[in-house]
Amino acid sequence: FALNSLTRKAVEKYAVDKAIMHFETEGWKVDPSPQKNRPFDLLCERNGETTHVEVKGTTGTGAPVILAHGEVNHALENPERAVLFVVSDIVLQLGSGSDLNLSGGKINSLYPWIINQRDLKPISYEYSVE
Repeated sequence: FALNSLTRKAVEKYAVDKAIMHFETEGWKVDPSPQKNRPFDLLCERNGETTHVEVKGTTGTGAPVILAHGEVNHALENPERAVLFVVSDIVLQLGSGSDLNLSGGKINSLYPWIINQRDLKPISYEYSVE
């Protein structure tokens, strides 16, 4: 939560790039285009199998990660296709000017991603004031 929006975007892009490289190395065809209106980041195909990869990047330990309502619902409804790919311990260094240099990162890939609802902890609520 402490990172500003530019830093968060850089960390997310770094994690997505690592995920793409990981899945391509394992022989998956990866669609890296933004999955608009879909609760996952990457669409991967290999030998007639399709997976939906949700990527999380963090400078922290990666335990826990923040999941959106749609990401959780999608994983619960599609356990045979859902993958959670977490890149943790990403190192941020300020380069020349305002450039960020990112490096490192530990990978934890959950496939299949089977969510135990006891492991979910609500952290926010929507409240209607009308």
